[in-house]
Amino acid sequence: MDVLRILIWLLGGLVVVMLVWRVVRLARLLEQRIEEYDEKERSEVERNLFAELSELYAQEPPKKGDGKPPRS
Repeated sequence: MDVLRILIWLLGGLVVVMLVWRVVRLARLLEQRIEEYDEKERSEVERNLFAELSELYAQEPPKKGDGKPPRS
């Protein structure tokens, strides 16, 4: 039972680390995008950060592969 408990804690910790890494990455992308805008656009984006984050999240490049199932 101790091995199972340790495994659960390790997997839980890994999930937390992955989520934190993802949030930090999106925050950096958002900060870079805001810096690219001029003053008027910047204030508009800063007022509506959630929409901008949603757009960034949707524009992430696809992972490896072309989305088709592997051929066997």
